[in-house]
Amino acid sequence: MLLNFKFGLACVLALSLTACGGGSSDSDSSNNNPIPPSGNTDPDSKIIINASDYTPSQLKTAAKSLVTKKYTGSKQPAQLDISLSQSTFKQVFNAEGMLLPNLYLEKIPDNTSDKDGINAKVACDVSGSINYKGKLNGDGLGNVSIEFDRCKSRDNSLTTGNFAIAIKSVLENDFKLDIYFDNVTWTQGGSPISVTGFYGIKESIDNVDGYKYTFDVELVYNVVGQQYLYQLVRTAQNSEQTASESLQGDYFVSDIGKVAIKTELVGTNFFGGKIIFSGSNQTALEFNHDVGSVLIKYTQDNDNDGVYDVGTYFYDLYDLISGDVSKKLLVSLDTLSLPPVASSPWGNTYNVYTYTPLMVTAGSYSDPDTPIEQLQISYRWYINGVLVEGQNSNILPAYIAVYGDDVKVSMVVFDGSNFVESSFFNFTLGDAPLEIELTNLPSNIHAGDTIEFTASFIDPDNQNGQSSSKLLAAPSGATINSDGLVTWNVGNDFLFPLQTFDFTFAITDANGNITNQQVVSIEATSDKPFPVTRSGIEAPSNNQSMLIGDFDHDGRNEVLATDNLHRLFLLAESNGNYSQKWLYPFNLPTRGNIVQLLTFDLDNDDVDEILVVTQHGISVIDGMNSLATSLFDTEHYISSAAITDTNSDGIAEIGYLHAESDYNSDTSLSVISYNAPNTNLLSFDVEQAKQVIFADVDNQAGLEIIMNNGLVYDAVSGANKWINSTQFGDAYIAAGDVNNDGINEIVGANSWGNITVFSAQNKSQLASLEVFNTCSINVSNIDNDAADEIIIGDCQWGDIHAYNLVGADLVQLWSVNMQDHGSKSVVIGDSDNDGKDEIHWSTGTSSSGEDSFIVADLTASSVTIKPNVSSVQLNTFSSAGWSHITEDNEQAVFFVPESSSGYGGSRIVTMNTQGQYDISDEISSNWDRSSMAVTTDYNQDGFGDIFLPTTNLYDGSFGVMQLFDHSIQWQTTGDYDVNINTIKAEDINADGFIDAIYSDSNKLNLVDIENEKIIAKYTFDSNIDDVEINLDNIIVARYDALSVLILGNGQLSEKSFISQSCNRIQLINYDTDAAKELLCIKSDSYRTDKSDIYIYDIIDNTLIEKAHYEYKNRIIDVAVDPSTNNQQAFYLTTQQGTASNWDDDNIYLLEKLNASGHTIWRSPRLIGQPSEHSLKVRLNPERKTQIMLATSDAMYLIN
Repeated sequence: MLLNFKFGLACVLALSLTACGGGSSDSDSSNNNPIPPSGNTDPDSKIIINASDYTPSQLKTAAKSLVTKKYTGSKQPAQLDISLSQSTFKQVFNAEGMLLPNLYLEKIPDNTSDKDGINAKVACDVSGSINYKGKLNGDGLGNVSIEFDRCKSRDNSLTTGNFAIAIKSVLENDFKLDIYFDNVTWTQGGSPISVTGFYGIKESIDNVDGYKYTFDVELVYNVVGQQYLYQLVRTAQNSEQTASESLQGDYFVSDIGKVAIKTELVGTNFFGGKIIFSGSNQTALEFNHDVGSVLIKYTQDNDNDGVYDVGTYFYDLYDLISGDVSKKLLVSLDTLSLPPVASSPWGNTYNVYTYTPLMVTAGSYSDPDTPIEQLQISYRWYINGVLVEGQNSNILPAYIAVYGDDVKVSMVVFDGSNFVESSFFNFTLGDAPLEIELTNLPSNIHAGDTIEFTASFIDPDNQNGQSSSKLLAAPSGATINSDGLVTWNVGNDFLFPLQTFDFTFAITDANGNITNQQVVSIEATSDKPFPVTRSGIEAPSNNQSMLIGDFDHDGRNEVLATDNLHRLFLLAESNGNYSQKWLYPFNLPTRGNIVQLLTFDLDNDDVDEILVVTQHGISVIDGMNSLATSLFDTEHYISSAAITDTNSDGIAEIGYLHAESDYNSDTSLSVISYNAPNTNLLSFDVEQAKQVIFADVDNQAGLEIIMNNGLVYDAVSGANKWINSTQFGDAYIAAGDVNNDGINEIVGANSWGNITVFSAQNKSQLASLEVFNTCSINVSNIDNDAADEIIIGDCQWGDIHAYNLVGADLVQLWSVNMQDHGSKSVVIGDSDNDGKDEIHWSTGTSSSGEDSFIVADLTASSVTIKPNVSSVQLNTFSSAGWSHITEDNEQAVFFVPESSSGYGGSRIVTMNTQGQYDISDEISSNWDRSSMAVTTDYNQDGFGDIFLPTTNLYDGSFGVMQLFDHSIQWQTTGDYDVNINTIKAEDINADGFIDAIYSDSNKLNLVDIENEKIIAKYTFDSNIDDVEINLDNIIVARYDALSVLILGNGQLSEKSFISQSCNRIQLINYDTDAAKELLCIKSDSYRTDKSDIYIYDIIDNTLIEKAHYEYKNRIIDVAVDPSTNNQQAFYLTTQQGTASNWDDDNIYLLEKLNASGHTIWRSPRLIGQPSEHSLKVRLNPERKTQIMLATSDAMYLIN
């Protein structure tokens, strides 16, 4: 690559002037009587144009003389820097400045009749001509002059001027050629370029020295007002013994001056060695071959003392030739290190648009002499080849690049002295779909408001273009005018305190066809109370998850608890029994399972707020009918938290432990202020800490932060106060004054092993007691003395123990059996409002059996378990409907397929509108977990009944139970092969009494319950999914078909069927006529991103498709809105997220759609997955909507 001069073609073509074999001459002779130059033409120019009359030496002298006259620029030594050094390398060694036009040497042989005399005029490609004149001897040696007469080539470049060639040897092992230029001028890139001077080449091959190659160059270029002068000699040799290259000489730039060039290279192709540039100071490029790549060190002598002062690295030849040296950092050679190595970043290129932030992930990188953790990573973004200033992160914000732009990004690694830029990762932006832009939309919208905002379609790729829109679907009270102004009279018919309303906007063409539509979701609030929601009693599986206090401010204490999944609830005592008084009806705004509970007066109103710590944040609830808000979110996993006002400024501080994963032992502690939760006041790496608390444990001013692993910090300054040589406890800690010295002690417990008491004041251990295992700890004063007691809950099948610290010993005060497996959340408080504290704990959560909530009365020296304080644990729920248990007592009825953590059978729950509920005894074992039931009054006696599965063990059966006394009125004989699925209640035989329609796998059964006889049966070849009763027929959805049956003469017969799979079917009046249509929901439990909604006409017992909509999520259940008789809307329960029922991030909603399948509104996130066939909708006597629904985790009454 050294001096890669662009003369290769000229040299090859010169050979074509000679005969094969050629000859050689070392003489410097030509015409012995040369014609002396005459006239006004420069004498040296006349020598060039009459080359055959002169010797090569005379020609060379003339050419160099022309150079001297031509170059008028500076010859002073240049001030060298990295930019000039790079430019010199590019101009000289990459020959970017030494260019030539087409010399047309190939035309000479075709116009030569006598090799001893050449005199020809040849037309150029487009216009003008070339004149050839000269003499060659029989060996093809001699001189030829070439004159360009306004020669225009195919690329429209116009060439003028003269040059000559001297062919001195054309032997196979010896080639010598000189070229002499006199103001040869042409255009390139629209600019004129001229060259004057001499260029000589020598090549030889012999058995001793191998291949030798010499260039001798003295050329001056004029390029757009700038002159460049090259005075260079390059030699190269390649033999079996050696391979070398060298270049010496000077390079001048007219407005900069002279750069002297010297090489000390090793091998060829810059294998190693050095290039030295000299001017008023000196710079050098050092090449160091390393595993196939060239590492180039640049050094610079700033003060011209012969010693290089600063430097940097080019990481390869491409970087040296094409890199941006303005981004190179010159550092002292004392601190200069080897540069890093970086590969290109990578990112997602799928569905990338103007409005998409472009994000990349770091590529691989390393450094030979700098630790990787000390390397600094940044990025450079380029749009259409131009660096985007100010964008140095791995994310390029949306709208900076648009469709059609060439976007690329590199990764830059800095090691303190070298910036290394990787190769590029390229993005291709797609043509972005139109977006809807809302202007002047209020930030807070409430029921009863009238608001206005403008909706316009925007092309993200053309922000200046706007199109007005039409309103395709919207909540009632919303209209739009021709300018896109939306007026919405927000109604008061909310079912939830927060609902998200969908506005569907569209653009239509001249024919009214929709060309684009967009959905905008807008939240609105109301004063609607929470839906009545219950789940029965659940038990915490974590510690710090149960609290005692008056949380609903009714003057009586309750138990605030959680199941440590998604449920948060209050338990209240009445007549010795505890039941659920309140259940927060929605998923919390912070992700993940509930970790623990905290309370604190956050707003200084003398009322504590509830803080719910989840795995990925903290949610705050300010009142039992207030929506939870997110205090902060984090991608980390939170394992423990504590709250207090550490600096007595009236603002709470929160300390929490967190790690990158749920199983990561590299834990950090962050302390934040409630008023600025996204800014850390303190932050520490605390290794394997599992629990954090605040307490004053050293009798000094202020509180301390204590962690179970033996760390104590000042809660305000963060100064470390104690690092105990051992952990306080490998799992649990608490603080309290257990020795009545006025100072809190630290009590720690190991999961397996000792309970230990520590004094932080003396930094000593006060007592230790060896126990088998510990699962819960509490320090409270539970007797009549002044000292606190230590309450310990065992694991496995153990006890709850209370201990006093007596001297250096822990002495047991009492113990009581835990009642089941394990203990969690031991808490002391007066939950039964008798003026005396009770002790509470959860048990059973560490085994597969039923979880239990235990309460025991306390005295100074004993504890007594309260009997039957909590009801049976309920597992999943299914809504059966409303029913008059008695004539004047209507209740919502829920069927519970299983209880007692799956070890118990089915039960019935009846609940009134205030949330008071009763749980029946076990109805049947229901081992097949049949989940559908329906309420009715089959015999019209005013006492409600329920059709339900009554399966015992393996024998499936169907039964009728009276709800008043839970007595079975009728049931089928159980059979191993019976599986009760869909159940309906309808007067199918028109005798005035309600009949039962139920499916058993693939069999449809119609039973006259009042007369205890079979009406009809029908067997299909696939299992039945749903049944709907029409006026004249029965429609059955099964595996892959919809069948229409009619009943006649005691038999069911199939009149028609279509191939269509439906999970749920429902009669609906879709249009404006009186006849009802069939709504079919096709949904796959293994796919949550799509469902299908079909509407069928029912004509002559035949189903005819009328409409089809695709829906974006999984539909679980459907119910028709009964508030209108035609064009009926309908309600859906839906699932977003993954197909896994155990995915805690799944979103479950209640939604309302209009008849055309557009969502009108959706609820907040529900707790648990909605159950199938469990969405019930009706109008109350005031024609207000009432909804009953059930999920895996809760029962809902929405009024």
